[in-house]
Amino acid sequence: KKEELIGAAGVDSVLKGLKVKGILMGKDYPVALLGHRTVKTGDVIDGFTVTEITRTGVTLSYGGRTFQLSIE
Repeated sequence: KKEELIGAAGVDSVLKGLKVKGILMGKDYPVALLGHRTVKTGDVIDGFTVTEITRTGVTLSYGGRTFQLSIE
């Protein structure tokens, strides 16, 4: 497991590859289709932690920063 932080250019590159394709607001918890992966709150994708899933998008955290990805 990679623990080192990636540089700013690497963060941008990873974020560009993480597209929110869909969101399902289930009765137990919401899930999102992030690229080709199904994720829920708490999952880690390429070092980014899924911190929130709403009807409009996904919030990720990485290195003390947060990033909002809107559904496409």
